[in-house]
Amino acid sequence: MLMLYLSLLEGDDNKALFTAFYCRYERKLYAVALNILHSPALAEEAVHEAFLRVINHFEEFKIIFQKT
Repeated sequence: MLMLYLSLLEGDDNKALFTAFYCRYERKLYAVALNILHSPALAEEAVHEAFLRVINHFEEFKIIFQKT
C-alpha cells in the first residue's frame, strides 16, 4: 500500500516524510482500529482512509509531523 500512497505525492522530501510516518504509525493505527471495529477488513479500510486524509492535507500534516 505504501507505493500507492507515495504515487499520490510529489517530491522526494514529501515521499520520505510520508514513508517515515507510515512506518512509524501503520501498525499502531491498525491495532487501534481493530480494537474499535473488531473486524480486520474494516480496520484495514479505516487505516487506508486515514492515510488518504493525511495525503489530502499533506501541507498541514508536514508542519505537525516535522515538529515531532
